[in-house]
Amino acid sequence: MSDQQTTVATNSSTVAVDDKTLIAETKAELKAHLPLDFEETVWKDVLERVQVRAKEIQSLGSAAIPQVHISKLQQNPSHDDPEMLLLREEIHRAGVVVIRGVFDQAQVEQWNQDLQEYIHKNDYIQVAAAARNNGQDNIEQYFSSSTGNGDDDAQKPPQMYDVYWSKAQVQARQHPNLKVARDYLNQLWRYNNMHDNNNNNNNNNASEQENDAETTEQKKETEWFFDPTQQIEYCDRVRMRQPGDDTLGLAPHLDAGSIERWVERQGYQKVYQRLFVRQGQQQQHDPWDGEHRVKAREFPAPNVCTAFRTWQGWTALTRQGPGDGTLQVVPMLPEAIAYIMLRPLLSDVPDDDLCGARRAASLPILPTWHAPLLDGLVSIPTVEPGDAVWWHPDVVHAVESEHSGDGYSNVLYMGAAPLCDKNARYLQRQREHFQQHGKTPPDFCQGGIEVGFTTQKATPDDLSDLGRLQMGFSTAWSTSSAAMDEKDEGRCQLWEKASRLLFLDA
Repeated sequence: MSDQQTTVATNSSTVAVDDKTLIAETKAELKAHLPLDFEETVWKDVLERVQVRAKEIQSLGSAAIPQVHISKLQQNPSHDDPEMLLLREEIHRAGVVVIRGVFDQAQVEQWNQDLQEYIHKNDYIQVAAAARNNGQDNIEQYFSSSTGNGDDDAQKPPQMYDVYWSKAQVQARQHPNLKVARDYLNQLWRYNNMHDNNNNNNNNNASEQENDAETTEQKKETEWFFDPTQQIEYCDRVRMRQPGDDTLGLAPHLDAGSIERWVERQGYQKVYQRLFVRQGQQQQHDPWDGEHRVKAREFPAPNVCTAFRTWQGWTALTRQGPGDGTLQVVPMLPEAIAYIMLRPLLSDVPDDDLCGARRAASLPILPTWHAPLLDGLVSIPTVEPGDAVWWHPDVVHAVESEHSGDGYSNVLYMGAAPLCDKNARYLQRQREHFQQHGKTPPDFCQGGIEVGFTTQKATPDDLSDLGRLQMGFSTAWSTSSAAMDEKDEGRCQLWEKASRLLFLDA
């Protein structure tokens, strides 16, 4: 399929002509696997579960979003701890969590001040305007579901800053507390084929049930999809939204793939394969299974994430909550993703349409097609500087259309991207960009805004040992993995392959 495709307008989006054919063919194949009475049986059940959960969320409001303090995770509590079991269950259902106190508030306030100086002293506004005039900033094309005001917004101060390499950002990314949070969150996933995610274990449940008789041969057969305790750093941007702003609103959407979720066969179709089967099996879909997600391939385009993120996330630099122009989510992961993936297969959707999805863009969640989901949209609870919000890549999320609060609503975007083949490939490219005077990371519009910055810009010399590991300058994974079995052959094979991918030219 050509990268340069003719496009045609539809009533909900602009879709490439070739993509329309691909969509129609894919939908025909998927429908062939569903029962003839799909809409009266399977779909009815999915819709009812969404409606029930939406009512629960409406009654709870922001309280539907689980919360935990970083101090609890630092204690490394037993996985049989009743409080942790309940938290795990709540996170698995909601797909979103607030971790309180990840960073010291005084430190975060200093980072916030340092970032403002980085932006102003390096003349960001002028440099970014020049890049935009040269056609190097097309974020609007990705966020087709923006709720802003179009051309009028270009005359207003930016609220999202395309900066990635300030010292403040680098210091936050390599902070030990962030690793604690990421390690915990990654272990909520099924990350190898011995990890029974549904039984609340960490790769040890199966061996406990089979006592100590697990053989060396069985260990050799373990396949690690990713290493949950080793991160690659996916460097992202900064939001600094001022009171009264009405330009940064984003309508409900998903990232991490748009039409790929249906048409890409190597990974995405396998991720959702249990949804496209006979009646009664849809609830067997596990959105926390990493086996095929690490093999998924996105259609390349600026601002499309080509790494595998177990979690999207940000850390609050300022106090913010409902009404402050910040995050909204639909905290119903399994019910919502089943609805989203099956909705285009209903008879009221045109054969060549995926409910408004298009290539190289976020996946819109629209009132026309997804109204029952939107009944469950709630704002995050009020967070303080140093609190971090995390959401699963299949969670519907939005940004409030207007900031009606009093103070700035600032965040550092920092998600979780565990070590795997896919992420090692991305990290190798990102590391090169960092070394080239701070070029924009590979997934983002290549305006090179920071290349000429001189004040408070980080270099590889600013990396700690953990920072060097996460940025691909070191591969000492075995020396930083005492919490888990270092002798697992499958895990060692993952490390070895990642090392080769990181140093292809060595």
